Amino acid sequence: MLPPAAPPPDQPAVVQTVTVQAARLAPAMSEKAFSVIQVNRVALDDQPRLDQALEQVPGLSLFRRSSSLSANPTVEGMSLRAVAPSAAGRALVTLDGVPQGDPFGGWVIWSNLPSEAIESAQVVRGAGAGPYGAGALTGTVALRERQLNPGDWAADISGGEIGYGRAAGVGDIGVGGGNLFVSASGEHSDGWYPVDAGRGAADRKVNLDDRQATARFTDDIAGGVFAARVSAYGQDQGTGVVNGFARASGTSESLSWAMQPTASSLGGELQVWAKQTQFSQLSLSEAVGHATATPADLQYATPSDGLGVNGAVRRATQNWSWELGFDGRSAEGETHELFSFVAGSPTKHRVAGGRDLVAGVYAEGSVTSGAWLLTGGVRVDGWRDWDGHLLETVLATGVPTTNNRYANKGGEVPTARVGLKRDLGDGYYARADAYAGFRAPSLNELYRPFRVGNLTTNANAELQPEKLYGAEAGVGRDFKHGGVDADVFVNQLLDPIINVTINPTTQMRENVPAIDAVGVEIQAHERVLDDRLNLHAALSATDARVHGGSIDPFLTGNRPAQAPIWTATAGADWRVIDRLTLSADVRYESLRFDDDLNANPLNAATTVDARATWRLTGQADLFIDGQNLTGAKVATAVNTDKTVGYGPPRIISIGVSFRR
Repeated sequence: MLPPAAPPPDQPAVVQTVTVQAARLAPAMSEKAFSVIQVNRVALDDQPRLDQALEQVPGLSLFRRSSSLSANPTVEGMSLRAVAPSAAGRALVTLDGVPQGDPFGGWVIWSNLPSEAIESAQVVRGAGAGPYGAGALTGTVALRERQLNPGDWAADISGGEIGYGRAAGVGDIGVGGGNLFVSASGEHSDGWYPVDAGRGAADRKVNLDDRQATARFTDDIAGGVFAARVSAYGQDQGTGVVNGFARASGTSESLSWAMQPTASSLGGELQVWAKQTQFSQLSLSEAVGHATATPADLQYATPSDGLGVNGAVRRATQNWSWELGFDGRSAEGETHELFSFVAGSPTKHRVAGGRDLVAGVYAEGSVTSGAWLLTGGVRVDGWRDWDGHLLETVLATGVPTTNNRYANKGGEVPTARVGLKRDLGDGYYARADAYAGFRAPSLNELYRPFRVGNLTTNANAELQPEKLYGAEAGVGRDFKHGGVDADVFVNQLLDPIINVTINPTTQMRENVPAIDAVGVEIQAHERVLDDRLNLHAALSATDARVHGGSIDPFLTGNRPAQAPIWTATAGADWRVIDRLTLSADVRYESLRFDDDLNANPLNAATTVDARATWRLTGQADLFIDGQNLTGAKVATAVNTDKTVGYGPPRIISIGVSFRR
């Protein structure tokens, strides 16, 4: 559990007293019965990127070990508990209630979520049947955007090794009777060579350029808080191969209204949102020794659109609460590609895509009686896939070589969750939970085949939703200056979608029968030395195993790809004197495999990050930041020629932050 902050009396806090209200309901009473970790502003300030800050929660990670500084956008989905990481993500990521996954592929563009604009993150582990809905298989990461007072602002600018540079800022302006919150960020990295041993003339650095801007207007309307938000982002990356690139861009809009319940009246919220995204990339095939690289697939356009709506009504008193709600999400998109290159020129064209819809209703209630808290919820979702198509034609003649129109399909999925918590006195507590959740396959998984290097992965229009069933029990203690929590869990993921190896250069997306997982999680934090030193540590161990059944018996007993057993984190924030603060984070992860056959191990790795901050004035700080200080070689992928790709080297940067 990450510790809260306590700035000294003469040092202005980065986050000042909030008087502006947010257009969202407060956390429900039911959350107290589940495994929840709060990530606060201090933890977010210690890392330059949001996904890196969140990885202090053990078992939480992107699909691969790379951070969003180098990860391809299509593998930036987030998962929890190492049950079965997925490029599309098996954890639902929301920002003030709006899902952040790409409509076509489900991945999250983390550069669109600068940490300076985030107030906190609530990480709920376990399937979130009730208000969270589809996609919350292994948990939910609920982000909250900052709420500043009019006239307040904050900004950071930094630069350092590997040609790294970053600038970001947030601010709030009073407009009429409301508030206009704005944020913007930009980042550049010259990158590094991901391949070390076996590097050839065709290898290049994985460089990055990204930018983001957001505006949100908030005002009091009809007894509640109304918010209108728009944002846009763009990201350009090198893929580590000559001429290779991956580009993502998009816009989003949302309208939200929320009114908190009182002892005598109902509360509620209503939200509508829309997303428009675009993605393109050039994949190349490298020759033996990486001497040359030839184009393999040019995905020149992937337009997609997403629409969503959600609403809830809540009644709450000191001893009980209930909530009724609904949500719906739809997406449509298709990929446009040139492929089958001969002598450097494409000979075929592909268009593949479709539409999907997931909508559900839920009811959840909680009651306290003395030292007991009991909560339960039920939910029913309907899902539909339609207009699925794959058309491949010969460029020279326009003659189709493949023209598939896939059958529409759909169904209904009931889920539920129940939790029980007992206050044992003196801060001690015990809890037990059971839950179910599901995730429908993304358009990308259903319809788009793709190629990375010499490895082709085929789509599968027959994919069915994944379903997770689980139970857990935990004990803990909250005390004046900290807390400790430990739990054990058992999860079964039915019909998980994984990439199954057909031969050394071909994979197929399939629903395998099951993945079973058991695990233990422990986390603790404490503030000592009159709150000048904040300590936190956490440990996660998950043993997940695939059951291939009669379909893929060769997978039975294997660990899911990219799923480590052990993850441990530890950190400290030490205010040495009023002007000087030192912080450090350590993360260890045991061996994981890059493939379903467990033939390509990625060795264990330990990384150390640190930061020193010197207060120049009441409104300005100078900081030195070190990422991967020991220069650990963190393996992220094994290529088909058995060369290994690595994450970022040591990166030292220096910067200045300002605030008012």
